[in-house]
Amino acid sequence: MWRYMVVFTLAILTGCAKLPPSGTASIPGSPPRTVEIRLGSRVQHTPYSAEDLASPAIQSIIAECERQGGVNCRETTELTDFQTRFVRTQDDMVVAILILGGLESNRDYTLRYKLFDPNGDMRTRLVYSSHIPPSFPVNGTITAHFNYVPPNPSTWQLGSWRIEIAVNGQVVGERTFEVVD
Repeated sequence: MWRYMVVFTLAILTGCAKLPPSGTASIPGSPPRTVEIRLGSRVQHTPYSAEDLASPAIQSIIAECERQGGVNCRETTELTDFQTRFVRTQDDMVVAILILGGLESNRDYTLRYKLFDPNGDMRTRLVYSSHIPPSFPVNGTITAHFNYVPPNPSTWQLGSWRIEIAVNGQVVGERTFEVVD
């Protein structure tokens, strides 16, 4: 059985970040929304600047994150590596980062992560809900990450694993990764 930890961080990114075509999908409904899923094994947390912390939108997002029991709510979280091949004796976890854009303010979103082993058996499932505050900007994004940590990394089952992610009950994407010796 895998131990898991979910860390949900709401972050406002006000730039027009371009998402790579292979990492994007459209969430049905209005208006168009974007999804990016990244995999890696290490993350870096960076505290928000004083200017960001003074923003009412950021304050609202931090409050919601902390109300939900989130970790690192006052920091941005980014992968320091991007990979889809993990060496079971070197990598002690797999981190899936989900970036959602074009979200509606004052609306609830439910994220569901499922992890499937090389045999297609579901190893773990996690559901997390959050409310997007009324002050959420039109061009804002949310970032959520989910860490998968096997009890003993040296016994990870070799082969192709799959992560499936759904938002509000609709599968928005999946990624596969390999565990090798």
